[in-house]
Amino acid sequence: MNWAIFNKGEFETTSKDWTVTSKKRLFQNVFESSKHSNCDFVIVMVGLQDYIKGDKSITPENTFENIKNIVEALERLEKKVVLCYIPNPDSWDLKKTKKLENCFAHTVNNKIKSEFENSNSVILGPLCDLSNYKYFRSDLYQRTRPYFDQKGHRFFAADLFDILVPTISKYEINLIISPNKPESE
Repeated sequence: MNWAIFNKGEFETTSKDWTVTSKKRLFQNVFESSKHSNCDFVIVMVGLQDYIKGDKSITPENTFENIKNIVEALERLEKKVVLCYIPNPDSWDLKKTKKLENCFAHTVNNKIKSEFENSNSVILGPLCDLSNYKYFRSDLYQRTRPYFDQKGHRFFAADLFDILVPTISKYEINLIISPNKPESE
């Protein structure tokens, strides 16, 4: 078996831009492509731009519903979904004042956790939320924008691969054992 990772992210797109109903057709452009349509696993990392853009019409509830719609569309395509939480380093003050529940990303992340934590078809990525002490560190983020810096990306990638490697390995072993009946987990 071969593993390949394709980064199909689009700069400054919102979660709505990735829904099946979006006029931008980003979802269709990826999954109607012969190069990418036969993938088994899809890592979903959307939502950061929803609150960075500062568009007040995009609420945490909108973002969560968009993410849920993306996951459901991938499930209909029989993809294994690895759903990542939204990092929220711009919430330092909210964390320090114990008002993190007022943070856009934290609100979405709680909804993600509540909806998908016990799912058989969705694998949750690392909790890169400031509620997780591992990510409550300024050295993982760019100073001028609420994005991971190079060290933060490496840190997140290592956490993500700690989840992916055993999950994909288990999937591959099940394909070898029962080639006509892959595990639905």
